[in-house]
This record gives sequence, structure tokens and C-alpha cells, in this order.
Amino acid sequence: MKNIIILLCVSITFSFSSISQPTVGLIEESSGSLEGYVLFAPFASKTTYLIDKCGSQINTWTSQYRPGYSCYLLEDGSLLRACDTNSVAWQGAIGGGIIEKHDWEGNLTWTYLLLNDTIYQDHDICPLPNGNVLAVVLNKKSSQFAISEGRNPALIGNAMWNTKILELHPIGTDSAEIVWEWSSFDHLIQDFDNTKENYGIVSDHPELLNINFSAFANSPDWLHVNSVAYNQELDQIVLSSNHFCEFWIIDHSITTAEAASHSGGNSGKGGDILYRWGNPQAYSRGISTDQKLYNVHNANWIKNGDPGEGEIILFNNGNGRPGGDYSTVDSYLTSYDSNSGDYLITSGQPYLPSTSSWSYSSPTPTDFFSAILAGAERLSNGNTLICEATTGHFFEVTSDNEVVWNYVSPVGSNGIATQGSQPLNNYVYRCSLYEPDYPAFSNKTLTPGDQIELNPLPLNCLSVDIENVETTNLSLTVFPNPFDYKLTFSFNTKHQENYSLLIYDYTGKIVLRKDKLLMKEHIIERDELPSNGLYFYTIHSVEFNSSGKFILR
Repeated sequence: MKNIIILLCVSITFSFSSISQPTVGLIEESSGSLEGYVLFAPFASKTTYLIDKCGSQINTWTSQYRPGYSCYLLEDGSLLRACDTNSVAWQGAIGGGIIEKHDWEGNLTWTYLLLNDTIYQDHDICPLPNGNVLAVVLNKKSSQFAISEGRNPALIGNAMWNTKILELHPIGTDSAEIVWEWSSFDHLIQDFDNTKENYGIVSDHPELLNINFSAFANSPDWLHVNSVAYNQELDQIVLSSNHFCEFWIIDHSITTAEAASHSGGNSGKGGDILYRWGNPQAYSRGISTDQKLYNVHNANWIKNGDPGEGEIILFNNGNGRPGGDYSTVDSYLTSYDSNSGDYLITSGQPYLPSTSSWSYSSPTPTDFFSAILAGAERLSNGNTLICEATTGHFFEVTSDNEVVWNYVSPVGSNGIATQGSQPLNNYVYRCSLYEPDYPAFSNKTLTPGDQIELNPLPLNCLSVDIENVETTNLSLTVFPNPFDYKLTFSFNTKHQENYSLLIYDYTGKIVLRKDKLLMKEHIIERDELPSNGLYFYTIHSVEFNSSGKFILR
């Protein structure tokens, strides 16, 4: 999406330079920003928002619960979200317990409770291509059980939480079948109690979790797994462990029985860790200076076809980082060998690489810092969308670390902020971008609504730089102009590719958008526009660009 400058050659005078600097909503957009729609669920609200890159609302979904962090727009237009039950039985857990699915119109079509005295869905979920859902689940164990597994009694309180990954097959409107599961407690090692079966040399077993390692050793949530993502091509899962300061990759091609063992599946290693990175101290193959991740969130694969495909990208929160607390977004090329189908590691050495393949940090590093939460994803044009969670700040950077889009969520614990004010506690776990050709938008009219913030400024945000665009002759006729009831866009061309039509009012606000149109006659009705007056349009596709203006009388 490019920045647009409209020069009005009419008797209207308007200057964007006279507009005050915004504090919430769209802060800036410049050439190079990827066109699409951004989905996010503010912590303080029960509403999930889908906005365009100008900050205008495209759709909203409202639940009776605040978010349990993650949400996804599915290909059928449904919203899948985790919900926070605020359970008193799980004090110390972050938020979750219920998973919901809403259709495009906002109707609740499926809800599933994953909450009792011993089980609690926590943090993240992940939709699978087969329609099932992966869920991060805490499983409460007693301190006595943990000690029986080799936990040092000095490193435990009243309980210890096992982490499970469950695959749920939705049934009806409120049920699900657990069709697969993985448990962290099936893959432990320790060098504290030689009377236990899992006693061994930790450095000899990077595929296992040292039950006595954690910077948060006395916390029941000793692993604090906060994200789950899936790679369909590899049939593997990546998890991020905030307290181990690592991400782990495990096999999904295995059965549940194999997931509890050390053999089976495409990897031949059962449910053992196939690859881990970020803190080799966790498996006794490094020292403090070898640590690269300092708390971590939202580890996910860069999709095939996107720049950096196959790498893991994540939000490196940076708590306790040498040189000060500041965050980075990093991507890593794992040691995966496509010939053997294995992740390579040298005996006695940590997993490679030694450093990231790409990283973003602020020019003044401490200006960018989210101590908790947060996320990032690579976009198809090579840009990266980042959510600085504790400030509700979403921004898009190029591969050269140039910021090309800036947005601040106006939704906080004190309600929706008025433009010019500062929201309070406007936390957002992460945000995601969906491009206009995403299947969820098929056959839907994506008409931009109001901005979320109160008393918004006129938008200085348009999709095509009309001043500099090269207009190709489309043999386009727009008539009648001015018009009273119907405006016709008529093409005289043999090309039948898809194009987008965007219509703006005189302030630059998008008031109508239509995607995936074919180059033939298209009619706009007067009731599709908010009022009489002057409008501007842009038409753009892969091969063609055109722009102009019209008047509704």
C-alpha cells in the first residue's frame, strides 16, 4: 500500500500539514507498506477488530470474554479466538480456558471449555489445515509428583505445571475430541537424583528437557510455553518457552503413543525435541554469554514463498539482555537438512546458527521494549509486521529496517481513547495481516467504517500515490459525472485480471473498497457512498493503474 497525495484542483482548500500529530490510531503510512487488513484483540476489550491499513474498521466480533491472547481469521471468514476465563483456580497462569469460533457476522458457532482443577488452556492456539485446533494446555501436577520425576525439592513450591499440546477436533457447537497430544513430562532428564529412571548427563541429551533448569525455578509454570505454530510441509510444531528462553521444534507426524516415547514418526524420534535454539545453557552446552534469547514470544515459521521462507521468526523480549533491557525481532535459519530430514548438531556443541539471519531493533535500542507478550510475522513482500504488546503499537518494517506503517491501538483499560490523549494499558498480544486475496474476503464487500478512536483526525492515508502514479490507458469511461443515482465504470479491454477499486472522500478517507473485480462494467449505487460531494477513485491491479474524480449530486 502506497502513500497518496491528492491535489485538489477545485475550490476546496485542505492541507494535511495542518493536522495535529495523532497519538492513537494511524500514526503514519508511507510507500512500501503491504496492502491488507490487520486483526487484533485488545486485552482490555471483549471486541476483536479487523482494520484496514488506514485504521478504519472493516469488521468486529464481540465475545462475553476478554481475549486469551491469540486470534485468527480463518479462510471461511470465521474468527477463532482464545478467551480469558479469569479462573481463580489457576492463579499465576496468564489467561485462557475457553476457545471460541464466530462466523463473519459475529455469531458464536463453536465454544469449547478447557478448564478444570487439573487442565487449563493457556496463551496460544493454532488452527490446522484439517480444521482441527492445536492448543497450549497447562496440566497441574503435585510437588510430590515432580520430585518423583527428579525435581530438586529446593526448586519447587506447592505444585508444578506440565505443558501439553492438544489437537482438538471440533464437534457440534460446544464439544471437541482430543485426537492427538504431546506432554513435556514425557521428555525429561535430570542429573540431581540418580535413583530416578531419567537420571543422566544433560549435555548428552539436547532432545530432552532438564527438569531442574529454569530461571523461574520456583514458579509452577516452569516452562511458560506461550506460543504454538505449525508447519504443514514438515508436519512439525514450534513452541516458544519464555522461561527457558528458547524455542523448540517437535514432530507432529507421530501418534499420541509415539509422542510419549522417543521413537516413531517422520523424524524417528517420537516426541523428543528435534531442534532448540536460544539458550544452550538449558541443555548444558553453553554458558551465559552463549544465550541469545531473553524471554521470547510468538515463534513461527516464515511461510514458503515469502522472503526468508523456512526460517523461524520471533519476538525477543530482551529482559535481562546484556547492555540493557530492549526488544528485537529476529529470524533464524535452523540447521534443518532437507536431504536427511533431520536437524544437524555436532556432538558436544549447541545447535546452529550462531546468530540471527535478520534482526530489527530501534535506532535507540531501549526505545523499543515489551517486557511481556508481543509478536511478529514476515509478510509476502519481505516486510515484517511487529506488535510491541505493552504499548499497543503495531508497525511494519522493510528488510532494511525502514518503518513504513505505524499504528497505536486506542483501546485500553480506561475505554477507547480520544485522539490526542493516551490510552491506559492498551496491551495487545499480537496482530496479524491478511492480504486482500485471502479466501476469507471472497464475495464480501469490505466497506471501511469509522476509525476506532474517538474524535478521529481526517485520514492522511490513501492507497496509491496519485501525484506520481503512471496511469495506463484502460479505455475506462466513468459516467455520468456528476451523477445522481448510479455511477458506471466501463472498461473497453480484453484483459480480465482482478483489480481493486477504492473511493475516497476529500479528506483522504477510504469510504468504499471493492476487491477482486473483473475488468468489465461495474456500477456504484449512491447509497454506497456516505453523502453528496466530491470523491476520488483509484483502480489498480498487477498491470494497470488509473485514478480520477467524480461528484455525487
